Amino acid sequence: MNMKNVTALCPICAGSGVIGPACIDTVLGGFWRKSAECSTCGGEGVISDLIARWIERGGKMRVERIRAKVSLRQRAAELGVTPRVLNDMEHGRQDPFSLFESRAP
Repeated sequence: MNMKNVTALCPICAGSGVIGPACIDTVLGGFWRKSAECSTCGGEGVISDLIARWIERGGKMRVERIRAKVSLRQRAAELGVTPRVLNDMEHGRQDPFSLFESRAP
Protein backbone atom coordinates (compact mmCIF):
# COMPACT_ATOMS: atom_id res chain seq x y z
CA MET A 1 0.00 0.00 0.00
CA ASN A 2 1.24 3.50 -0.80
CA MET A 3 2.02 4.99 2.61
CA LYS A 4 1.02 8.51 1.44
CA ASN A 5 -2.59 7.33 1.31
CA VAL A 6 -2.56 5.61 4.70
CA THR A 7 -4.49 7.60 7.25
CA ALA A 8 -6.22 5.15 9.56
CA LEU A 9 -5.85 1.91 11.42
CA CYS A 10 -7.90 -0.85 9.90
CA PRO A 11 -11.20 -1.00 11.82
CA ILE A 12 -11.60 -4.72 11.15
CA CYS A 13 -8.34 -5.93 12.72
CA ALA A 14 -7.71 -2.84 14.91
CA GLY A 15 -4.30 -2.39 13.31
CA SER A 16 -2.98 -5.87 14.06
CA GLY A 17 -3.12 -7.10 10.46
CA VAL A 18 -4.76 -10.37 11.53
CA ILE A 19 -8.23 -11.51 12.47
CA GLY A 20 -8.96 -14.34 14.82
CA PRO A 21 -8.19 -16.68 16.28
CA ALA A 22 -11.36 -18.45 15.36
CA CYS A 23 -12.59 -21.56 17.10
CA ILE A 24 -13.77 -24.18 14.68
CA ASP A 25 -15.54 -27.32 15.81
CA THR A 26 -13.91 -30.23 13.98
CA VAL A 27 -15.57 -33.47 13.00
CA LEU A 28 -13.77 -35.26 15.84
CA GLY A 29 -15.21 -32.86 18.43
CA GLY A 30 -12.05 -30.88 19.07
CA PHE A 31 -11.36 -27.21 18.46
CA TRP A 32 -8.81 -25.71 16.13
CA ARG A 33 -7.69 -22.13 16.64
CA LYS A 34 -6.38 -20.20 13.67
CA SER A 35 -5.66 -16.56 12.88
CA ALA A 36 -5.86 -15.22 9.35
CA GLU A 37 -4.55 -12.19 7.52
CA CYS A 38 -7.07 -9.35 7.52
CA SER A 39 -8.55 -9.11 4.03
CA THR A 40 -9.50 -5.44 4.50
CA CYS A 41 -5.95 -4.16 4.99
CA GLY A 42 -4.06 -7.07 3.43
CA GLY A 43 -2.30 -7.77 6.72
CA GLU A 44 -0.76 -4.28 6.96
CA GLY A 45 -2.99 -3.00 9.75
CA VAL A 46 -3.65 0.28 7.97
CA ILE A 47 -6.03 1.44 5.26
CA SER A 48 -6.23 4.39 2.88
CA ASP A 49 -8.49 7.35 3.43
CA LEU A 50 -10.61 6.19 0.49
CA ILE A 51 -11.26 2.75 1.97
CA ALA A 52 -11.98 4.33 5.37
CA ARG A 53 -14.67 6.49 3.71
CA TRP A 54 -16.14 3.42 1.96
CA ILE A 55 -16.34 1.54 5.27
CA GLU A 56 -17.92 4.51 7.05
CA ARG A 57 -20.53 5.27 4.36
CA GLY A 58 -21.34 1.62 3.73
CA GLY A 59 -21.84 1.03 7.43
CA LYS A 60 -24.25 3.95 7.62
CA MET A 61 -26.18 2.57 4.64
CA ARG A 62 -26.48 -0.80 6.37
CA VAL A 63 -27.65 0.71 9.67
CA GLU A 64 -30.26 2.83 7.86
CA ARG A 65 -31.52 -0.20 5.92
CA ILE A 66 -31.80 -2.36 9.04
CA ARG A 67 -33.56 0.40 11.02
CA ALA A 68 -36.08 0.70 8.18
CA LYS A 69 -36.59 -3.11 8.38
CA VAL A 70 -35.74 -3.53 4.70
CA SER A 71 -34.05 -6.74 3.58
CA LEU A 72 -30.78 -6.73 1.67
CA ARG A 73 -32.51 -8.22 -1.36
CA GLN A 74 -35.30 -5.64 -1.28
CA ARG A 75 -32.93 -2.67 -0.99
CA ALA A 76 -30.69 -4.07 -3.71
CA ALA A 77 -33.69 -4.33 -6.04
CA GLU A 78 -34.71 -0.75 -5.20
CA LEU A 79 -31.20 0.46 -6.06
CA GLY A 80 -30.85 -1.67 -9.19
CA VAL A 81 -27.85 -3.68 -7.97
CA THR A 82 -27.38 -7.29 -6.96
CA PRO A 83 -27.56 -8.26 -3.27
CA ARG A 84 -23.87 -9.20 -3.43
CA VAL A 85 -22.89 -5.75 -4.70
CA LEU A 86 -24.95 -4.05 -2.00
CA ASN A 87 -23.43 -6.32 0.66
CA ASP A 88 -19.94 -5.43 -0.56
CA MET A 89 -20.84 -1.74 -0.44
CA GLU A 90 -22.23 -2.02 3.09
CA HIS A 91 -19.01 -3.68 4.25
CA GLY A 92 -16.58 -1.30 2.53
CA ARG A 93 -15.39 -3.72 -0.15
CA GLN A 94 -16.91 -1.72 -2.99
CA ASP A 95 -17.50 2.00 -3.57
CA PRO A 96 -20.90 2.93 -2.05
CA PHE A 97 -20.66 6.46 -3.42
CA SER A 98 -20.99 5.12 -6.97
CA LEU A 99 -24.71 4.55 -6.29
CA PHE A 100 -25.24 8.26 -5.84
CA GLU A 101 -22.94 9.39 -8.66
CA SER A 102 -24.77 7.24 -11.21
CA ARG A 103 -28.12 8.73 -10.13
CA ALA A 104 -27.11 12.39 -10.37
CA PRO A 105 -29.21 14.39 -12.89
